[in-house]
Amino acid sequence: MAKTTNGAFGEFPFATADFTKVWGDFKVPSFDIDVFLVAQKKNFEAVSAANKLAAEGLQTVARRQAELVQESVDAFQKASQELMAITEVNDRAAKQAELTKVAFEKSLANAKELTDLVSKSTHETFDVVNKRVVEGIDEVKTAINDLHA
Repeated sequence: MAKTTNGAFGEFPFATADFTKVWGDFKVPSFDIDVFLVAQKKNFEAVSAANKLAAEGLQTVARRQAELVQESVDAFQKASQELMAITEVNDRAAKQAELTKVAFEKSLANAKELTDLVSKSTHETFDVVNKRVVEGIDEVKTAINDLHA
């Protein structure tokens, strides 16, 4: 039976136990803070690079979108002048249908171009983050293997 010690709150059966003997063979793996700090620095750099790519992509899309709006305004002005120059009603209706078709096709092409720009930017940004995640997993594996070596 374990020896007990009386205290202010009653008996403490483990008060005199020597836990150094119990825990003496228990090995706690060491933690290398430098490895952790290097990993965190790499994480920060990856996030910074991804943010930079995302911002650059957004600027590219916004710039191109502004260019496309200006092109559309110019095309609309030109089309309006062409329509106003036509005096025959049937000719004007045919020209209007033709210009509408051209404008619709151009709008679809512009939308596809902007979508492609956004997609490219998203993929570039994701690739930076994905690469760092894979590296981080490899670093954890290496750290675990080093602990067991």
